[in-house]
Amino acid sequence: MPRASSSVPDQSTVTAPAASAAVPVPSASSALLTESRIARDAGNYAAAAASIERALRIEPNNAVLWLEYAELRMAEGDLEQAEMLARKTASLAGDDRSIQEASGRLLAEISSRAR
Repeated sequence: MPRASSSVPDQSTVTAPAASAAVPVPSASSALLTESRIARDAGNYAAAAASIERALRIEPNNAVLWLEYAELRMAEGDLEQAEMLARKTASLAGDDRSIQEASGRLLAEISSRAR
C-alpha cells in the first residue's frame, strides 16, 4: 500500500528536535529512517517498525524519529499507539515549530479517524 504524503521531512532535511540550528540526524539513524520509509512504502510494516525502533535506540530523544513511528502505527491502524507516540513527539519537539505542527496535524488526523 503506498504511503500517503508524510508530514515528516525527507531524509535530506531531517533535523534533531529543539536545536537552535539545523542539526542532521546521525548517519546510522538517517540510514535506518530511510530503511523504515522504504519498508513502509512497500507495505512491510513489521520491517519498517524494526528499523525505526533501532533508530530510536540510537537516538531516543529525536522527535523526528518518534513522529515517523507514530505515522507508521497510524498507517497500521493502531490509533491508540499512534496517539501515544504523537504525544511523545510533541513533548520532545522543544522549540521546533515544524515538528510541533506535524505532531499536531497527526493528532488531529488520529482524532478524526477515531470517530
